Amino acid sequence: MANAEDRIRTLTQSLRPVRPIPPLRAVVAAGAMLWLAIVLASQWLGDSRIRPLDHPDWSDPGFLSILAGLALVALGATIAAIASSVPGRAATTRAGLACAALGGLVAITSGLLATPVADLGFDVEEIFACLSCISHSAILGILSALVSCGFIAYAVLRRPGAATSLAIIGGVALGAIVVHASCEATGGAHRLVSHVLAPLIVAAVLTLPVSLATRLLSNRLRRD
Repeated sequence: MANAEDRIRTLTQSLRPVRPIPPLRAVVAAGAMLWLAIVLASQWLGDSRIRPLDHPDWSDPGFLSILAGLALVALGATIAAIASSVPGRAATTRAGLACAALGGLVAITSGLLATPVADLGFDVEEIFACLSCISHSAILGILSALVSCGFIAYAVLRRPGAATSLAIIGGVALGAIVVHASCEATGGAHRLVSHVLAPLIVAAVLTLPVSLATRLLSNRLRRD
């Protein structure tokens, strides 16, 4: 009996305390507040100011549909990214993916409808304009994406590639909302490529390095 009790005591002493996982809504709120702070700072510095409320684009259904679609992508992808790292949240993950897919469908459809086939060609100047908007979207949203990635590393890292990709898509979609609301370019092709598709383009570039960094952070947290 004593030997059994000693073994149990040894096992319990070797167990690490369970780390509480923050609520999902707290992580989403933290990322949103950080994004809002960055947006307010950029507006205060005069960087690509958002259109005034009396601008005709605010009454354009196509323009507003892209904004709404990007907002759904941002919310859904972020929720799916962080929920996928919490056991028992499969239903929340599926709901987030559905929301992101709906938003992507709305934004891409609106962008395609506003883009004549003749406008699909790009010259050098237009390519640089697209790259500028895409990079601006990434700058405005990447910190919010990294908040989600930090949570993914802290929680249960099961699908680092998929989770970090969704986190990047969600964060950059937040940045694309601001870019779309402030960009002076009116061409449908420009809006489709550099606003609507910006989250996917940035995710394609950054998913591998960010997922590796997230995995390294997760391993380090497990050792501590």
